[in-house]
Amino acid sequence: MGIGRYGGDERSDQLATLDRRVFMLEVYDRVLPSRSVPTLVGLVILAGGLFVFKAGWMLAAHACLHASADFLTRG
Repeated sequence: MGIGRYGGDERSDQLATLDRRVFMLEVYDRVLPSRSVPTLVGLVILAGGLFVFKAGWMLAAHACLHASADFLTRG
């Protein structure tokens, strides 16, 4: 487990990538054949929630790195 882009965990980056792939698979496998609007709405809400979580995670990582850099440069 290493530090990824922007100081975030690589696994969280992989989770965000997996989220997009799973979303598209679910839409093509479940929503399009059945034309189920409630399933589509549920998937959109789930994907949006994961996106917001990822954005919050990245903001927290950025704040931690910024605070660490300030601490190290001030001595």
